Amino acid sequence: IRAVALGADRPFLNIIQSDTIIKTWRLPNANELRWLVCTTMAYGGRGISYFTYWGPKEYNGLYVDGKPAPLVKDVAALNHEIARFGPALMGLNSVGVYHTAPLPYGGEAIPASAPVQILGDGEFVLGLFGQGAQTNAFMIVNRNYKNETETTVKINLHGRKLQELDRQTGKWTRAKGLSGKRTVKLKLAPGDGRLFRVTP
Repeated sequence: IRAVALGADRPFLNIIQSDTIIKTWRLPNANELRWLVCTTMAYGGRGISYFTYWGPKEYNGLYVDGKPAPLVKDVAALNHEIARFGPALMGLNSVGVYHTAPLPYGGEAIPASAPVQILGDGEFVLGLFGQGAQTNAFMIVNRNYKNETETTVKINLHGRKLQELDRQTGKWTRAKGLSGKRTVKLKLAPGDGRLFRVTP
């Protein structure tokens, strides 16, 4: 979907399962919802929707006959957070998206030429972003929605300072200088994603 959207120069959104309208489905928990939302952002998605937002009791959606279901609280909290990513991501173009091993179906491994490398173990999605042809930002997502994880990232993007998007304020944090090795240790909650940019 991302490739087709880029080829057509059109944005895409992801409609995330939040019901059991099909009885063989199971309802995602809060960490799985976070994983679904964060991977969509890492892929350059421009919008999030939920299915079903409103419906009868047999759908078991976010609102059942107009009354909030238990999952609404988690979705509302998540939406509050991801709204802070919106302005930053809308100003960036998706340049590439890669995975660490084991590769999911259709996933691409991080090429050796990528300006951001993930060192060590762990299952991650790496989204690269830029303005025009220049890559200057990246998002890393913990593909494991059950466990917290930690990794080291090597950053070879142009610039000397690193900033992270603060999901509470929607603003970039104070810039920190990159060390000579240009590596940073990151901790990610289950299914969580973090957005960074490199500045002069």
